[in-house]
Amino acid sequence: MNALVYPLHFHRRFERRWAAQAAGDQSRRSPAQGTDTCTKCGHVVTAPSKSTHLPTGRIVNHWHCSACGNTWDTFVDSRLRK
Repeated sequence: MNALVYPLHFHRRFERRWAAQAAGDQSRRSPAQGTDTCTKCGHVVTAPSKSTHLPTGRIVNHWHCSACGNTWDTFVDSRLRK
């Protein structure tokens, strides 16, 4: 009987966990680190307008704010450190 109850128990536990996550008050946005808001007006920018991968392993993200027209770049070092 336990073998038949376990899948149902697992399903219910998963559904409860999923419902708790969906109903939570936690913000789904990543912490602001200067890359998801405009540096001039603070408008939320969802994604970079362009990304460039340099041979040095650096990634340059080019951002554009649709609210004020401001543009800026951010840099990420993508090389794996040992």
